[in-house]
Amino acid sequence: MSILAPARPQTSDRRLLTWLFVMNAALLTCYAGFMVIFIPDQVQQIDPANKVANLAIVMTAASIGAIIIHPLIGAFSDRTRSRFGRRTPWMVISAATAALMMVLLSGAAELWTLGVYWVLVMLALNAVATAQAAIVPDRIPRERFGVASGILAMGTFIGMGLGVAGAGFLVNSIGIGYAAFGGMILVVTLLFTIFNRDFSSKDLERPPFSWRKFFASFWSTRDITRTSGGRSPDVSC
Repeated sequence: MSILAPARPQTSDRRLLTWLFVMNAALLTCYAGFMVIFIPDQVQQIDPANKVANLAIVMTAASIGAIIIHPLIGAFSDRTRSRFGRRTPWMVISAATAALMMVLLSGAAELWTLGVYWVLVMLALNAVATAQAAIVPDRIPRERFGVASGILAMGTFIGMGLGVAGAGFLVNSIGIGYAAFGGMILVVTLLFTIFNRDFSSKDLERPPFSWRKFFASFWSTRDITRTSGGRSPDVSC
């Protein structure tokens, strides 16, 4: 399956790792800011008497959406063929969608509209996160995976702190806060793709896709192991 992997773009490891840190910090800033401050506050404003139950419903729906979107975006981005590469289109489109949904979310005055927009925000953010995560095996040498994991973890912790602090500061200006977070994730994503350009994937072979095998892969690796000759599959596939 390694024939499906493009040659590694000539981006220095240091620069790519730096931008992976920034990208992960931006994503976790959004996650933490919305989940800890913005959404609970907005749910309470809509229906103070039932805020706990309503928040549970909204967060559960978003979590279910996140579980579904991760493997789908992974599978679809693997098969994306464009002159911008496999991951860039998904990252840019998803970041723009997340920014737009955040702006719409700020004006949600009913629980059902808040729930719909929040689920869409989470779907878009998780699509960005999935495409970003795939860049590590795509473009980082295997012996540097541990370093990349550490860099991403640092971005996670710093982003969580920044998200809670920033959302807490802007909680009384919800329109500005939502727009600021949306603009931030869009700008960071665009800069990431500009400074870490991927190679065109237009000439790569597109592997066949089977929904049956896709769902079966969640609980069995037997087929993958057999097709890779008993070895772990190439992570670049």
